[in-house]
Amino acid sequence: MKPQSGLPEKYFLAFMLTILTFQFGIDEVRAGYCGFVDILDPRVSGGSETHRGEWPFLAALYYVEELKFFCGGTLITRQHVLTAAHCVQNKDSPLKITSDDVLVLLGAHNLSIREKGVIQSDVGGIYVHPDWKVYGDKYDADIAIFMLSRIVQFTNYIRPVCMPTHSSVVNGARGSIVGWGISDNGKTSLEFPRRAFTNALNASYCLTTDPYVAFLSSTRTFCGTGGDGSPNKGDSGGGFFVLSGSVWVQYGIISALRINATGLIDENSVAIYTNVKLFDSWINEVIGMSGGTIENFTESQDVVEIAKVEIENKTVSLVCYGDNAYFGYVASYSCQVPDLNIQNRNSKVSSIAAYHVSGKSDQDVQRIVFFNGTMAYLPHGIGKIFKNLKVFVVSADLNLKFVQRSNFKNLEKLIHLHIYRNEIETFDETVLFDLPHLELFTLYKNKLKVIGEETFEKNPKLKVIDLRWNKLEVLPKQLFANNLLLEEAYFTGNSLNIIRIDFSGLRNIRRLNFKDNVCVDEESEGNFSDLFKQLRENCA
Repeated sequence: MKPQSGLPEKYFLAFMLTILTFQFGIDEVRAGYCGFVDILDPRVSGGSETHRGEWPFLAALYYVEELKFFCGGTLITRQHVLTAAHCVQNKDSPLKITSDDVLVLLGAHNLSIREKGVIQSDVGGIYVHPDWKVYGDKYDADIAIFMLSRIVQFTNYIRPVCMPTHSSVVNGARGSIVGWGISDNGKTSLEFPRRAFTNALNASYCLTTDPYVAFLSSTRTFCGTGGDGSPNKGDSGGGFFVLSGSVWVQYGIISALRINATGLIDENSVAIYTNVKLFDSWINEVIGMSGGTIENFTESQDVVEIAKVEIENKTVSLVCYGDNAYFGYVASYSCQVPDLNIQNRNSKVSSIAAYHVSGKSDQDVQRIVFFNGTMAYLPHGIGKIFKNLKVFVVSADLNLKFVQRSNFKNLEKLIHLHIYRNEIETFDETVLFDLPHLELFTLYKNKLKVIGEETFEKNPKLKVIDLRWNKLEVLPKQLFANNLLLEEAYFTGNSLNIIRIDFSGLRNIRRLNFKDNVCVDEESEGNFSDLFKQLRENCA
């Protein structure tokens, strides 16, 4: 056949070779793009079946001996697969898989047959985040990396996903979850991976709406619900993916699911996801040890909605009236701060006009009391002005909604913290981390629904805790693990139905009050009747 281009035959052949080479180069480059797919199906319906090549970064994790699928994962470099830490060692389990126990399938679609183009790789190393606590309640740092024993070549069926450059997706943003799932008999319930979409929800929703989810969540997770489906058993370790143009970015790892009394997943219930961006330093460190790199995709504003926190720093001036007062039968110089009007979360104190008693100064103030007016948020910077504070009091009815760790910066000498009858629903586990001398903590008649097991970890001198008349439903096992000096604990008037606290190491405890709760309705000073019959067998 003669060329129809009008070119001499030898030039035509050279031209065709150039086109073929150029086309091959494009395919090779596109195959190396993170998050790029050849098949992009905009239809997202509950459990909709996927096509081969639609999710080229999916990885299937198998037990070697049984050749049994057990978890999902995501390819993030030529040699690394991202998954969940609980896929390596599940909660409360002494069993931890090793590199010799598992293999990874890449490019797979139909797990019931042997497909062309599938790579089966041994695992050269398993890295679990050091903060993952197998025997803790929370699914914090539920992230692990499998280093493959080989470097894989990217194809149309095997490509890495992109890592996010922003901290989180916006509240309500739609993400896709994909996986093969596991049936009750331990086999893969699906030959092909299925996809559903769900909506990302911010951490505050997780911590305030569903007590069970809040019990398992941390500040490094987000949750998702709605859409037209939820993850299933066996989807653990897979991703929460957001489409950015024609590129997929992984924002989350499927971590924890709500299981009903029959052991099945509650459809459309809230699921918990590890927030991948918050672990980017660790991910880069692990990958860097083997000489690898990951690709971060820079999202454009009009393509994917990224959560933005509008920080409006407002300075406030406070007026303080000093007086000599007794607190706990100990004389202390006190500063009363009235007529409050603080509505901004990031307000910071620029100055305090202090009307001191003769001979006193800011350095003499040991007790501060906020009262009268509105203080939705604590202002920052108190510790820079009053460097010797020992007692911090927020009086009733100030409409205080939120406190954070930075509110107590430079207040290392604080021994008493009291917040009475306000509107606090969430209390981050790190809030008290910079108060090593704290002895007495009161959060009385607020709306607290969840207390994290690490809340008092940095307060070894804690003697009294008062959480009466909140809305707590669960007390985690390790809540007082580092509070061996604890003497009194008050939980009257909550809605406790699960009490897992380990009291065995608390030799100084002399008063417990669980009156007016669902699980235990007792109080005692000493004895405790075999600790209220092991807290009514931990209730249910």
